Amino acid sequence: MQNSRSAADRCGSIADITADGCVEFATNMRGSHRARHVTLFYTLPFEMGILGEDAPPTLAAARAPGQRSVQQVVGSYRIVSPRVRELLIAYLTIRKPELDYTSLQGLAVTLCLTYCSDLEKHHPGIDSTDLAPDVAAAWKHRVKTSARASSGGASDGRNPRGSCPRSGPATGRQC
Repeated sequence: MQNSRSAADRCGSIADITADGCVEFATNMRGSHRARHVTLFYTLPFEMGILGEDAPPTLAAARAPGQRSVQQVVGSYRIVSPRVRELLIAYLTIRKPELDYTSLQGLAVTLCLTYCSDLEKHHPGIDSTDLAPDVAAAWKHRVKTSARASSGGASDGRNPRGSCPRSGPATGRQC
């Protein structure tokens, strides 16, 4: 209750409520038993137009950080090799102008997580993207195996769940 009083004291009138103030209030309420209703403290002023036209439409959007730099994106994958990390940063920086942010993130996942982090995990101390043939073959096998496992597919191409993917009245397909 002390959090709500201090927030109300600082706000003054309803017209003084800001998106940042609502985010701060929601953060302060995290440990409270009323925390499950905290989104209303953002939604209601937003819907009433109090937060302004530039305010994010939801509390989650207001809390979300902006787009991260290429260095921050690559840094989040904790690539051990400084040489490989700098190569990834340079490559993604070159590609950035031609990609939207989501595509850049997807490319970073592929290069940093699927490729570099996997190689560092299975070949500690690797400091180059110039791979020996046996290292490249082992990586390709791991990627193929993990893709098959995550899709639920069997190695012979059958669907092990016994159902037809993308079938039904909406698609017009039947098994």
